[in-house]
Amino acid sequence: MFRRFNLAIFTIAVIPSLILLFVDWKFETIQNSYLLFDKIEKLQQLSSEIAHIQDSSLLSKKRELFKRELYFLKDILSINHYLDDEVVHSSWNRLEQDISHSTSSIQLTQSIDTLEHRIVNITTSDIQKLRWETYTIYLFFIFSLIAVFYIEKKYRNLEKRFYKLEKSLQKRIDREVQRNREKDRLMFQQAKLASLGEMVGNIAHQWRQPLNNLALMVQDIENSILFEGLDKEYIIQVSRDAMEQINYMSSTIDDFRNFFKGDTPKEEFYISEVVEQALNITKNGLQGKGIKLIQDIQDNSRLFGQKSQYIQVLINLVKNGQDIIEERNIQNGEIHIESKEKNGFSYLIIEDNGGGIKEEVIERVFEPYFTTKHQSIGTGLGLYMSKMIIEQNFKGKLEVSNIENGARFSIIVPVAYDKVSK
Repeated sequence: MFRRFNLAIFTIAVIPSLILLFVDWKFETIQNSYLLFDKIEKLQQLSSEIAHIQDSSLLSKKRELFKRELYFLKDILSINHYLDDEVVHSSWNRLEQDISHSTSSIQLTQSIDTLEHRIVNITTSDIQKLRWETYTIYLFFIFSLIAVFYIEKKYRNLEKRFYKLEKSLQKRIDREVQRNREKDRLMFQQAKLASLGEMVGNIAHQWRQPLNNLALMVQDIENSILFEGLDKEYIIQVSRDAMEQINYMSSTIDDFRNFFKGDTPKEEFYISEVVEQALNITKNGLQGKGIKLIQDIQDNSRLFGQKSQYIQVLINLVKNGQDIIEERNIQNGEIHIESKEKNGFSYLIIEDNGGGIKEEVIERVFEPYFTTKHQSIGTGLGLYMSKMIIEQNFKGKLEVSNIENGARFSIIVPVAYDKVSK
């Protein structure tokens, strides 16, 4: 729009201004021709006076005056480039010779008439030329206006088409973005549901011992009734023990419920909290497989985001190590969890001794539906969703590398310094 405006301003304002300047310059040249005619007329008058003067002294003065006017005429002819014309130049030379040699007034008059006639012809030719040049320039101006309006019309049509195309493209982009978001959401839920069966197994593992303890308490109460050993203190103690087991089971349910909860608000939390909650869900499964869990929480960094999502990432990485150790029948399997803080970033490092990842596929482990596990235990979504959560929701990075006897996954997210200061 701005460029079109500039083009119209240039065409409508600048070009006519240039035409006026050109015409003014040409008319100034023509006006100088009329000044020449005045000088020539004065020379003719002096020539006529010289023809009738008898007094020698007065005649000499008139001739000197004639010479001055003649040289003044030469200056005007030179400024306006009339001396470039061969006829004008020769006529002026003849006049100069005539006045120098005291030629008769008749010859002076003839020379002056020849010069005047030639200047009239040149001026007439200039006027004709100016007329055609002016017509040409005005025609150019008119065609320029027509071209501007034509280009304006074409540009508006193109602008409308471009606007429609842009609008259509934006709709397609929005539709694809929404489709990708929906796809990511479904994949996210699919990744959670993929581990649901194992989570139920972990609940069974964690509840088996408390349920067994409650069963023993019930049997002990029954025996106390039979042997008349039931008293107030015993009932209070058994009640406390039973409530302790029930609270443990309730806490386990809360941990699993928080894990499977959908859209939870962002909040501040500490690394130690998420490690504890994640391990409450996975530790019995690890113990059941004979895998040793080693923790080294050197720094309890404070983070900001959805705690349940960070827990899910940690569970996915621990479960990934557990599956590899189990699949490869690694004896004395170990999983190390270490936390530290460096340069404003929290590092949570999960290492296993499961033999590592093949170098030719290590760059693909975060791709969706890519897995190195057996089809029965791997969906290829856990690591992909973990990377998306850390990068998109926590503005961090999830990195993988091989170590001496296994693999290392590093969760790197910014520390919530601004949240702590508040």
